[in-house]
Amino acid sequence: RKIPKKTPAAEVELRALDLAKADLEEYAAQRSKVLLDKWDYYEALRLVDELAEAKFFEDRTFGIWRHGGAVGWTTAFKEFPDVARVMAKVVLELEPEATFTAICVMRNSQRGQHRDSNNDEKANNYLVIVFVDKLRCTTFSPRKRHEVLPWEGTRTMMVAYTPQAMGKITQEMIQQLEDHGYVPPLSQLPEYFILEEQRAPRVCPINVVEEEAHQEDLTPIADNDQEWDMFLDVEDGMVKVSPEATALLRPRVAKVEVNYTPDIEDVINSLKGPLEVTHTVDPKDAMAHLSLWKDAIAKEMNTVEVAISRLQVGTPERREWLQNPRAQRLPTKMVFTIKPNSKAELTNRATWVKRKVRLVVCGNFAASETMSLYTEAAPSEAVRTGLVIAKREGWSVGIIDIVAAFLKTPIGDDEGDPVIVATPPKLLQELNLIQASELWGLVRALYGLRQSPVLWSRHRDRRMDAMKPPTGFAMMRGRTISSWWSVRDARGRLSAVILIYVDDYLILGPPRLIQMLTDMIQQEWDTSDLSILSEENAVKFLGMELTLRGEEMYLSQQGYIEELI
Repeated sequence: RKIPKKTPAAEVELRALDLAKADLEEYAAQRSKVLLDKWDYYEALRLVDELAEAKFFEDRTFGIWRHGGAVGWTTAFKEFPDVARVMAKVVLELEPEATFTAICVMRNSQRGQHRDSNNDEKANNYLVIVFVDKLRCTTFSPRKRHEVLPWEGTRTMMVAYTPQAMGKITQEMIQQLEDHGYVPPLSQLPEYFILEEQRAPRVCPINVVEEEAHQEDLTPIADNDQEWDMFLDVEDGMVKVSPEATALLRPRVAKVEVNYTPDIEDVINSLKGPLEVTHTVDPKDAMAHLSLWKDAIAKEMNTVEVAISRLQVGTPERREWLQNPRAQRLPTKMVFTIKPNSKAELTNRATWVKRKVRLVVCGNFAASETMSLYTEAAPSEAVRTGLVIAKREGWSVGIIDIVAAFLKTPIGDDEGDPVIVATPPKLLQELNLIQASELWGLVRALYGLRQSPVLWSRHRDRRMDAMKPPTGFAMMRGRTISSWWSVRDARGRLSAVILIYVDDYLILGPPRLIQMLTDMIQQEWDTSDLSILSEENAVKFLGMELTLRGEEMYLSQQGYIEELI
């Protein structure tokens, strides 16, 4: 019939999606296909919620199932591959480093406290609550007790998880999971699984130091001891400050950092001169302008080649790495940045920005290690002390940095070194830079690995100790500050100072000796060009900008402050 006018909003009645089973299944398949062709995250969430309301997900899971000793595909995974792909994209957009082989959706599910004892104990569960005020993915171990707490209204939950398949997932199944957008954890790869009785126990020695207790440490606190009260001296006399106000007066330090600079191409296009501050780029922005980043990605891949052993499917080397009981299996990701270009030309806008891609290990997923992760870096007071000495002696100031320092750090020289198997980013496969299902065994340190700084520091200092200083000079490492190296002449007089911050070197001394020390270091490692502080050339070290005006040296963080304000 003809409708003469629109129904008033107050009279509109919302009804749940009510379709016949065949129509509902067709709707789910077609709507998922459209979304995959033209992705919209919130439309994907809306689809999941609609299908859950229509009970599409009842008795359906998508991915691997296990019952007793049997492992296989769920029927829904085979019948609705695009629905599975949509759900995988939803999870990975919220938690890019998630790993899973199955997904289920629950509507108004009430579960008491339980453990998921059939799930892989080395993997996590990833819970997405659809349509909440603040979307987030909750990650937790399946072996820890968990339950569903009370809520109001209706609630749709999506859970990505990994059933323990006990080594029965074949390489073909791994490939099919990846084709659907799933990310199987390394612990489910066929080469990895070993029966527990075959695993050698790992013994970690712990040094326990006993300290003698002093009597004063054991003196009990008197019952009438109380915290001091605080008073303010005002015109009308002394006023007691309330405990709440006292708490507010306690000194606190807070730090805020921006994860990504949004709309980075707009930032680049709006520059009036060469970039001065490094910006971290949102991966979504980088993917939207992938052609601008391909050269930087390929360059980084060539750089890390020396640090990895490519582990291809079916090779004995891959099996040996994965079955090492000490191996840690970690994901990797790409970090996109734009950086100041030291060779920028004012007349050439293309040189104002340098695009940099770095492949990093997701070290936050690493298990606790027994090796100490502490490594000393040059403290700011040591830098100021060195500059005071340089000013007093009339020395020059030089800066160099080691190129790709961590990639020059061998892993495995010491017995306690970590054994790392890394999963490269999928984007590298799409760019034909790696093979399907390729893994990497780390033979050198990569950025992001928690042990990389201490491994590099150990390797660097060993090589520094072995270096032959310029003729007539001796080089001694500081005892109180180990990143301070004194260079003394034959009479023992201090002739130069080298300060090290990770892979950055601050060299203080006469110009000729600075060049000789630089040559010594460059015989061991590739470095940046030596940069000498002058009125025309400011230098940076330890996040500080060093400038020279006449005979005075200045330290500042002007670029960082300007970026903040």
